[in-house]
Amino acid sequence: EKVLQDELILELGDTGAIKDFATLYLNSGKAHKRLAFNQQTGNKGNITKLSDAIAESFINVILSNPMTHVRNTAGNWVTSAITQVERKLATMMPTNLSGKDFDKMAAYEDVAKAFGKHQMATEMHAAMAKSVSALLRGELKAADIKPIFKNTSKLDIDQGGAVPAASAANFNIENKLGASVVDTIGSTITLGRIPTRFLTFADNYFKNIEYRGELYALGFRNAMKKIEAGTLDKKDAADWIAEFVVNPSKEAVKEAYDAAHYVTYQTKKRGDFLDNVLKGGAAVKKNSGWFSWWTNYYLPFIRTPTNIAGFALERTPGANFFLKSFREDLKAGGHRRQKALAKLALGSTFYSMMAPLGYFNHISGSHPEVNKRSKRDLMNLENDQPKTINFEDFRISTMGLDPLAQMMAQAADLGQVAHYIIDDPANWK
Repeated sequence: EKVLQDELILELGDTGAIKDFATLYLNSGKAHKRLAFNQQTGNKGNITKLSDAIAESFINVILSNPMTHVRNTAGNWVTSAITQVERKLATMMPTNLSGKDFDKMAAYEDVAKAFGKHQMATEMHAAMAKSVSALLRGELKAADIKPIFKNTSKLDIDQGGAVPAASAANFNIENKLGASVVDTIGSTITLGRIPTRFLTFADNYFKNIEYRGELYALGFRNAMKKIEAGTLDKKDAADWIAEFVVNPSKEAVKEAYDAAHYVTYQTKKRGDFLDNVLKGGAAVKKNSGWFSWWTNYYLPFIRTPTNIAGFALERTPGANFFLKSFREDLKAGGHRRQKALAKLALGSTFYSMMAPLGYFNHISGSHPEVNKRSKRDLMNLENDQPKTINFEDFRISTMGLDPLAQMMAQAADLGQVAHYIIDDPANWK
């Protein structure tokens, strides 16, 4: 319950946002009006609601492609693997420039995190098998299954607030026949909302795994500190960690919550210039009114690509120093500095390995050496694609497998530019 309360506060924003929400609710008048407020989360006109319904249908249609979910799942796996490797590297990094350790990570903290992730995955697999069995026997309804991270998703679309946009409840239709017809149409044009549900399910799977793993890592770190300080006996450490995971501190909950959203690219506030992109995009979509169908057509997702770009920038040597959050982590020292140095180390290794492959055209990026006006014609003529691994007789596309594809393409571009300049030094212009 405490976890869900903290999650609600984080989702709504600061205390000012919560007060504004409560004030709107109290000012809505009598009980039936407050009920309508709960259903709509605001007073929208029917044209705006229709626009939201069209946008909801569009999102479900574009997510109906199975490859979208394959790429989303693969991307989550890749990100989870990268952060796990970085946890190992981080435990070996210095905590500050003077070399004096403080607020440091514990050795083998990465193992504790891996154990927690494995435990959570095992529990979820068993729970899913039990739920599927109960569903098949008719002992359980799908609506009864409630995820932990029920308020978060990669979806930026406003689907009518507390109810789906393409539904009778959103349009306040009380006639039973009319409501049934509208709900049937809404379910049809949104494909039963299965695509968005599947996307949310996949993200929740990884968020729950990361959340549990982070709690175990934090519990292990604190236990090691207590053992070192002499306030905890080594033989009692396992029980202490178990208690920490079951009843984590407020700070641990927030850190684990942030880690869970980081690996699925759902961070809402990054602490760098990319926050302006997130705020600007959210403002455009929130205030689009009748034209929400148009903004969701051209901007179906904002948070996800912005966070993917941030993830890649954090690991791009040189570019990461343009991120205020990265610079502050380095200055902060302790485990924050260790994590930042791990990102820098892993990114430098990756770019050092991939840039030479781009130099010899074994991987391709965006062909930065080609004039923009002729790039598409050249690629069509040579049947070429960006973000590919090139073999002698065939190519493997990594398009959509971000952040790996984005980082690989950037490294390939660096190598290709170097080759272009070496061929003719005047090309640097």
